[in-house]
Amino acid sequence: MAGGLALSRTPDSVPDQGPEVPPAFVAYVWSGQASGEFDASWQGATSVRIRELREPTLIGGRPHLHIAWVLPGRREVVPQEAWFRPSDDGTAWLCARRRVGGDSLDLVPPMPVLKTPLEVGATWTWEGRIGEENGQARFEVLQADQNALVIRQVTTHGGAESTRTRTLEPGLGLVREEGFFPYEPRGDSVVVTRRRGAGAKSE
Repeated sequence: MAGGLALSRTPDSVPDQGPEVPPAFVAYVWSGQASGEFDASWQGATSVRIRELREPTLIGGRPHLHIAWVLPGRREVVPQEAWFRPSDDGTAWLCARRRVGGDSLDLVPPMPVLKTPLEVGATWTWEGRIGEENGQARFEVLQADQNALVIRQVTTHGGAESTRTRTLEPGLGLVREEGFFPYEPRGDSVVVTRRRGAGAKSE
């Protein structure tokens, strides 16, 4: 399990700079551009969202990259946020906290959303706590070449299972995301695609 860290609940503060991205992930992780548009489709209804790089945050005394998903022209509306850092040995890119809607959930230990080696057939698992509940996740690399990196993630949390497949391109980061989330409203499918040429990189 990569980079285990028990997160403190002391007030977070803003570090001078964000975490250094390990070389293995730098092409796929947000850097450089502060924001970029992407298309979000929920049950066939397509809308525009903006992935926005916020000030880095200290969690458990460690600097974390902070990314928010906001509505165009309505920066106060933040449907989702996530906080990331590298593992101590640089072999994994970890998600330490997520906020979806009004719920801010620490992942203890942080969940490795990217992990070396990034090659077809590579798998890894995570087990820990998501907020106050136990959770498990398993990952598989479906494609890894000069064109794209495709990773499927299956997460069990709160008695339900969600599936998310991300496509990341070198120099662009996330360009497509497809998911199934069996929460209310049940049976919804989610497809997220990033607009070409927006110039942003993502996790």
